[in-house]
Amino acid sequence: MSIEPLQPPPLPGNRTPRQRQSLAWFRFYEELNDFLSADRRKRSFPHAFDRRASIKDMIESFGVPHTEVELILVNGNSVDFSHIVADADYISVYPVFESLDIRPLLKLRPEPQRKPDDRQLVKGLRGQAVSPNYGHDMQPALGCNQRPTPAMPYAKIPA
Repeated sequence: MSIEPLQPPPLPGNRTPRQRQSLAWFRFYEELNDFLSADRRKRSFPHAFDRRASIKDMIESFGVPHTEVELILVNGNSVDFSHIVADADYISVYPVFESLDIRPLLKLRPEPQRKPDDRQLVKGLRGQAVSPNYGHDMQPALGCNQRPTPAMPYAKIPA
């Protein structure tokens, strides 16, 4: 997976700088595509907006949880979640990196979110519909004699 930014495509049609609506280009990588509609997966797409918004708000407006994002490049520069999106920005959004050390580029948090081994564990648990947050303070939401199955929900037990 490359972290080199792509150049933004040309602006569509008859856009002039005086129009009220702005346009930014987004590209999501790897497993972040799972949160997007099929027509937006694995490609750059335009997003029109007419009000001031942070990059975190825009990313979440596509259905991508900000907690899954490790790196955001705007026009080739690493930014944090408070960055305000501007007209003609080209935004690349990357998930957790498993084999590259990107600490010099990180602006979202001081250290990478997960170790590579943790990422594989969480993927495996999600694939089996088991909560990766299941711990000592979690119990299956079942009656006493029932055994949990992957499809059963989990409930937090009050302290």
